[in-house]
Amino acid sequence: MHAKKAVQTRLFRQMKSDLPDMQDKARRLAHWLSSDGKQGFKRERDKSDILMTRAARRIEKLQAIDDRIAAKIQLKQVKAENSRDQFEDGGAAARRQLERLRSKADVEGKILDMKKEERDEFLLKRLMAEEAIRAYEMGNLLAAATRQNPKHPVNLDELELLDVQNMGLTKLGVTSLCV
Repeated sequence: MHAKKAVQTRLFRQMKSDLPDMQDKARRLAHWLSSDGKQGFKRERDKSDILMTRAARRIEKLQAIDDRIAAKIQLKQVKAENSRDQFEDGGAAARRQLERLRSKADVEGKILDMKKEERDEFLLKRLMAEEAIRAYEMGNLLAAATRQNPKHPVNLDELELLDVQNMGLTKLGVTSLCV
């Protein structure tokens, strides 16, 4: 047991003599750890600041891109609405123009119908006048043919085959009909 106590005493003395060295080492280690920790913290803080700055720039760029895209979309929507309004206005104008043209065509159609009726009436009157003149001339020719040859009366069918030549009436021959 004595040896045991001697070993313990020696270890205790050695520990007392090593204690300042150990405390110095512990202090230096703590100082190194604290200074290294501070430097590490500063490095990490600087890295995080740099990353945050980069992230902020990137976010600003993306936000600017988003804003430009939103502005383009808004502009396209405005253009689309304007185009739609212009198309609707154009459609309304086209409908009004179409109505005007239809009414004008109706009026012109009525005028044309009236002119056709007037022309038809004029042609009918002219035909009636020509028919009256023809009937009068046929009557005169019939009377002249009857006076020329009282023994052989001429009817209207034969009268159409007669030709007036040199103030006299002669019957058309079959050869002249074929020519």
